[in-house]
Amino acid sequence: MPPWSGIGMNYGHQQVYNSSQVESDLTFLSSIGIVRVRIALPSYNGSWVNCQDMVTRALAHGMYVVWGISTGAGFGTLNATTWAAYKSAVAGTLVPWAQSVGLSELCIGNECDWQADGTTLTAAIVRSDIRTMVSMIKSGGYTGKVSYNTTILSNIRTPWVSEGIGTLDLIGWNSYDVLTNFQNRNPVIVSAFGNQTYISEFGCITNGYSDYNDESLWYTDVVNRVSLMQSAGVQAGYFFCYRDGGFGLSPNTFALALSTGQSRVARDAVKNVVAPEFSGFCV
Repeated sequence: MPPWSGIGMNYGHQQVYNSSQVESDLTFLSSIGIVRVRIALPSYNGSWVNCQDMVTRALAHGMYVVWGISTGAGFGTLNATTWAAYKSAVAGTLVPWAQSVGLSELCIGNECDWQADGTTLTAAIVRSDIRTMVSMIKSGGYTGKVSYNTTILSNIRTPWVSEGIGTLDLIGWNSYDVLTNFQNRNPVIVSAFGNQTYISEFGCITNGYSDYNDESLWYTDVVNRVSLMQSAGVQAGYFFCYRDGGFGLSPNTFALALSTGQSRVARDAVKNVVAPEFSGFCV
């Protein structure tokens, strides 16, 4: 079974940075047919160096690379002052760098509308600003694809559907929910945006953490999600996991953390999605 051309990995969520390990990972992922990566999005006011290194290495491997920066805010905590500083960092630093390295897809925000505090900054203002930003970025000479990623929850998704995405090339959705809701939302976004939409983050939470504790259930659920994206006509889907070290995970594993402090490795969950000879992400 050949790999689904749309399958990708969120990559770079690791506690200790090792460029040699990154090279090994990218070589391995390419060898099994995963040629899309969405590199971790660092905070706009933090260090970008490691993430930029991963971007350039992935591009050198011929991969399709999605990358950008984040506000660093949580739900309901993004205020107007931080948002202004973030937009300045995108326009003044991120865009020129992305153009210089030939980034495949520039993500100009992740869940910023969901993060808006609702007082100094509203989700409506964020959406308007995103559409304005992409127009300015393109008119300024940026030649790559420009996207925005956000949560697929209906209160965030519906305004984008009704208002449109302006001159964004793509809009990605972070889709975490039970399998039925995941299934039902896929045709909604495809109907609204066609080939301009994809799933920027997904994972297994059909029955909550109990699925993580059962490798077989977790595996079946992830395979089902990939199949559902394909059947709905979703262009791409980026599987989310942590590379190593963070959240109590063991080094050198692509895994997710459990509430119990254990980890559930990704290798068994996606092996048949990628290729029949795939034996693991522990590389």
